[in-house]
Amino acid sequence: MTDAMNLLLNLSCHSANLEPMNIAKKREYRKDRSQINVFVQAPFGEFKSTIFNFVSQHYPSIVLTDISFPKLVGSFDVKSRTVIPSACWEYRNKTIILDEFYFREGIINALLGLMEGGEYSRAMARNLLKTTNRKDGDLCFKCSKTGWIKVKTRCNWIIGTMHDIVYNPYVTYDALVSRCIPIYYKLFPTQFKEILEGNRELFTPLEFPEPLMQIEWNDVEYVWDVIANSDLAKYSYKNNLIPRTIGDCLRCFNIIGKHNVDLYEFIISMKSYLPDVRWINQQLETKKKQKIDIEKLKKKAFSKI
Repeated sequence: MTDAMNLLLNLSCHSANLEPMNIAKKREYRKDRSQINVFVQAPFGEFKSTIFNFVSQHYPSIVLTDISFPKLVGSFDVKSRTVIPSACWEYRNKTIILDEFYFREGIINALLGLMEGGEYSRAMARNLLKTTNRKDGDLCFKCSKTGWIKVKTRCNWIIGTMHDIVYNPYVTYDALVSRCIPIYYKLFPTQFKEILEGNRELFTPLEFPEPLMQIEWNDVEYVWDVIANSDLAKYSYKNNLIPRTIGDCLRCFNIIGKHNVDLYEFIISMKSYLPDVRWINQQLETKKKQKIDIEKLKKKAFSKI
């Protein structure tokens, strides 16, 4: 496990219960989420689940595997005709770890809203015996007799998967990853040996000062300058990642209390990985297709001789 990955997992867990932070514009402030979501992709056997278990031992959290869409956002009990609260409500202000995550369209659509604004609503084709209205400060879980569920929650998400996102063609998958700081890793044999010998820690909890919760304009400009000089700004196929990359860097700054350029560059490199690999594959496919077309033309020409 790298120092950057360890730092990001700690930052993510520290952000779980933070209210929206104020980010300066030139003349005013805007509110944005403080939660740092992390997406970890690695092949099986790379200690992902072990790392997540260590994380759950040190922070208020829950590790969930193979969670269903109804359980994630709320459903109903057929016999009693009462509502079943959603996991995202039950574990509010905590870290929700989705281990062995498998991409399913319904869950992804729900996560897109929950990760960005902490809100989700759905209508069920069922009538319930009574309404449900639970509140916790500005957070709530509501369900009407007509089966309309609305949840407003606050939590950070850590998602782990062994499935390669590069070969998943749906835009919703990319949208999910864009709401996170992605981490792609594969351990070397020497690192495996260090872990087995006990010379490398899989996870180390870290302490941070009180979060800033208000980001000034000069700090926004500082992060922008780092990103403006990176590959994200130089190549057009990655430009759409710039706004959320700035947001993730500012969320890290909010908790650390000072700028960490090495961390920003790590985040930029991880954000760049997916579009870079896809662009390279696209170029290879284009060249392969061109080669096939040339071979067809040769055969056609030779057939006339």
